[in-house]
Amino acid sequence: MPLMVCMLRNKCEMTFASLPPACLMRVSFSSTNLDELSMTRRPAYVESVRLSLAVVLGLLPEVGCTQVKDLDAEKVLAVRRRLQATPKVRISREKREKNETEMLAHRSVNLRIGALIGCLRWAEAMGVIARNPVRRIPPLPTGAEHCRKRRRSLTPDEVRALLAAVGADDREQAEKRAKSRTAGKSGGCPFRIPQAPLLRTLVSSGMRSAEARTLTWADFDPKARVISIRGAVA
Repeated sequence: MPLMVCMLRNKCEMTFASLPPACLMRVSFSSTNLDELSMTRRPAYVESVRLSLAVVLGLLPEVGCTQVKDLDAEKVLAVRRRLQATPKVRISREKREKNETEMLAHRSVNLRIGALIGCLRWAEAMGVIARNPVRRIPPLPTGAEHCRKRRRSLTPDEVRALLAAVGADDREQAEKRAKSRTAGKSGGCPFRIPQAPLLRTLVSSGMRSAEARTLTWADFDPKARVISIRGAVA
């Protein structure tokens, strides 16, 4: 266990109870838990957790929570209500032209509050705090009636159009690079890995993008025409 966490655990009554929420993120979570997450999770996920924590911890002082010992379910629920009333930054062009606003979906709110609950759950498991005061807060419902955007599969025509467009873009980028090198320009156009083979693999195999990004040549058997996806990734 890191020395900093041991010190906090041994001085829980005197020191940790007076730490402000920002210190909770900086000391007991960011310096240790995010490091642990980075060993097993992708950088995008770790960054998402960090940003979600920053949003929630920034709202806690507005509901009267300036110290970790003051944190309770009521204050976290107040923060959740504020998040539910927060307009989205990115909205569709149609709504933007009509000056319409769109609030955060339940799933987005759950992700932000879940980052804080996960932080405290980890601190409790490590012995940094005696009890997670918000462990019993249930997530907001995320059924079909609460979805802002319905997810759907591409139609066959859309898949064909996508593959055709990506293939054309790959050829265009290759031609630009060839012309740049022929003209003797220093450096030329930067090389870009063609995207069409990746998309064709995703469409034909049904694998997730995260699974495809971790593939190596050792996972491909050209004779049997088989791609193996490791269980740790799947």
